[in-house]
Amino acid sequence: MKIYYLAPKPTLEPNNKKRLKGLGSLICLPIKEVNEHEVIDKIQDAEILLISPKAVQKLTSHFFSSLPNLKHLALLSSGYDWIDVASAVQNHVSVSHCIGANAVSVVEHTWGLILSLSKRITEFDRDLHVSKEKVSKQYEGIELQGKTIGILGTGHIGTLVAKIGKSFSMRVLAYNKHGQINEHFDQNTDIKTLLEESDVITIHLPLNRETMNFIDAKKLKHTKTGVIIINTARESIVDKNAIIQTLKNGKIFGYGVDVEKLEKNDPYLNIPNVIVNIHNAFNTKEAKQKMQNLAIDNIEAFIKGKSINLVNL
Repeated sequence: MKIYYLAPKPTLEPNNKKRLKGLGSLICLPIKEVNEHEVIDKIQDAEILLISPKAVQKLTSHFFSSLPNLKHLALLSSGYDWIDVASAVQNHVSVSHCIGANAVSVVEHTWGLILSLSKRITEFDRDLHVSKEKVSKQYEGIELQGKTIGILGTGHIGTLVAKIGKSFSMRVLAYNKHGQINEHFDQNTDIKTLLEESDVITIHLPLNRETMNFIDAKKLKHTKTGVIIINTARESIVDKNAIIQTLKNGKIFGYGVDVEKLEKNDPYLNIPNVIVNIHNAFNTKEAKQKMQNLAIDNIEAFIKGKSINLVNL
């Protein structure tokens, strides 16, 4: 098998490199955010492609139709909104992803944002670096104990967030359109009820046609005054203009968001009760290692004819 590894810094742990070499001929290409047209000629003989989402901007139908030998695409990510999965399937290319590999990192990041916003830790620290004359009464926070947390998405990440919420004696509401919840959630409810009753709202949905701008101006009208909203999923699940306007109106106590890119004069940067990171929720040494291990597990399973962690259409 001809295996290509595309990543900005194609560094593999020695054991993983050895594993891949044992599965086929390995070629590592250091590329970052290139257009798919720039890489197609370099990987014409690829049968398996191990790829980071930071390597190629988007993989469209042209990409899959241009690689006649490609049989499997192993993503070094859990998200796959940057892949035309339908075209991959049409061209007989299976696609696997690293579902759950970054879950602990994202969950801990989510709670870091919740705690920092509720106690205004980042806001206070930020101002102290400018002026020591600020007084603590300007930074009155809120306690989480006994409050209600609403979790959109009840997969592995949402479940771990719920489990921690219980340790704060919080009431845990879930939004799952299929009605499936586990013992860490108190109730699965409709989105309107969740928005109306939650003191903290945290989003853990995949980005797709249904969830693009899912939290819009209309839905934000149903939230409590003083709500904390967290989005460590995909920025586009929340209508940016709507959330900014709602923040400026003073209805939201704090907003924590993980974005893909941030412009120099982005409005988030001028709102004190916003904490914004650029694609950092997943970013731990442990998560990267787990992701690499799982991606290679996926490749190994594919070669053995027992594919695992395949992306669903």
